[in-house]
Amino acid sequence: MQLRVLVIQDHPLLGSTIASILEAEEDMSVCGIARTGADALAIATREKPHVVLMDVRMPDMTGAAVAAAIRARIPGVAIVFHSAEDSETALLDAIDAGATAFLARSATTSSQIVDAVRRAARGEWLIPVSVVGKALARRKTRGQGD
Repeated sequence: MQLRVLVIQDHPLLGSTIASILEAEEDMSVCGIARTGADALAIATREKPHVVLMDVRMPDMTGAAVAAAIRARIPGVAIVFHSAEDSETALLDAIDAGATAFLARSATTSSQIVDAVRRAARGEWLIPVSVVGKALARRKTRGQGD
C-alpha cells in the first residue's frame, strides 16, 4: 500500500526537503505540503492522508489545534510531530491533540523520519515514555475540573 503523507511545515526549504526524503521511498507519496494551518486543513480534507508529518508552530494556528482538527475530519489519520520545539508542554499538547509520534528535529535523521512515518501508519506510538505519564495525569486533572 502506498502511504499518503501530508507535510505541514512553515519553513519552505525544510518542507521541501522532508517531502523529497519521503518521496524517495517506494511505499510513500506526499499528497501535499502546507505552510499554514488553514492550508493544512484544506489539503487534509481533500487528500485524506494516512499520515500527517507536522511542526508544532505555524503562522496562523498551533500545531495541536491543526492536529485535533485534522483528526476530527479524518479519525484514522496518524499524526507525527517533527519539531525544533521539544518542550514538555509541546509534547503534552501533541499527545492531547492525538499525536502518535513526536520527533525532536535536533536529534532526528532522515531515516528516523521515514521509520516514524511507517510506524505511525501501523498504529505504533513513538512518544517518550517519561511524557506519557504526565500527559495522562494532566488529562485526568482536566477531567476533574470539568
